Amino acid sequence: NVQGEILYKNENTLKMSTKEIENLRGNEIGYIGQGSGNGLNPLLKIGYQVSEMDIEKKQMDEKSALQKSISLLKKFNLGQEEKIVTSYPHILSGGMKQRVMVAMGISQEPNLILPDEPTKGLDNERIKLVEEAFLNLEDKTLLCVTHDIKFAKKISNKVCLLYAGEQLEVNSTEDFFK
Repeated sequence: NVQGEILYKNENTLKMSTKEIENLRGNEIGYIGQGSGNGLNPLLKIGYQVSEMDIEKKQMDEKSALQKSISLLKKFNLGQEEKIVTSYPHILSGGMKQRVMVAMGISQEPNLILPDEPTKGLDNERIKLVEEAFLNLEDKTLLCVTHDIKFAKKISNKVCLLYAGEQLEVNSTEDFFK
């Protein structure tokens, strides 16, 4: 039995209907899962997965959605983005899948983005691309779970240190790193 509250804009999301949650998902709240892209559907092409919300919720035509997917993926320097959008996830490396997941999470420009280990499995050059993408999200809130302390320092205003599920410290990033 779930107890407690999860508040978003003073609304308890645990008491929302399925339709209300669906309206939040993608439009208001974006999620970026971890695991080198294991959240990608192996039966759907990359381009469709990146632009699925545009096609399903905004009735964007597939050609326009595909162009938006290509544009988003170019931010993460995958290379051959035009080919990638027509391909299935199994042709991508783990790091490429992770960057596709980040593109999916920011595609609808949600107000709140929940990245879970968004740099896991990425080399320094690719981490920099994710940093830049997050830093270019103006007026957005990131609630990022990461073990990458250098990444946290670059993208955050505030840090919450957890250990064994307990909150040990909450501070501004500047004070935390002093």
